[in-house]
Amino acid sequence: MPWLVLLGLVLLGLVLGLLVRALQPLERRLALTAARVRPGAGVRGPGAWRVWAGVVVSAWALAYFAGHGFAHEGRFPWAAAVGLVVGWRSWRIRAEAVGSGATRRAGGGRAARVGAV
Repeated sequence: MPWLVLLGLVLLGLVLGLLVRALQPLERRLALTAARVRPGAGVRGPGAWRVWAGVVVSAWALAYFAGHGFAHEGRFPWAAAVGLVVGWRSWRIRAEAVGSGATRRAGGGRAARVGAV
């Protein structure tokens, strides 16, 4: 029986070693892509308050849905749904603005934005 445990440990080590070796090229490509499309300013600047307001509203809406569900006392919570949409939209607008700046710095085009190598 102890030899089975030893064999299992050896096989586990071999499988993990092969997995790490197989994922190294993918990790390198992802690191290069992340460095190429990284936004410079982040969530700062004149429109940053929209992003942070969106984060707060979205967090409240998600917490409401998590605590009360989608039909609390038989009614759909429209305020939470609208808050979620508005919050998501403010994130998306800012992400598009930051993404367009990162694309310009990286050389432009869909390949730079998506990360084609």
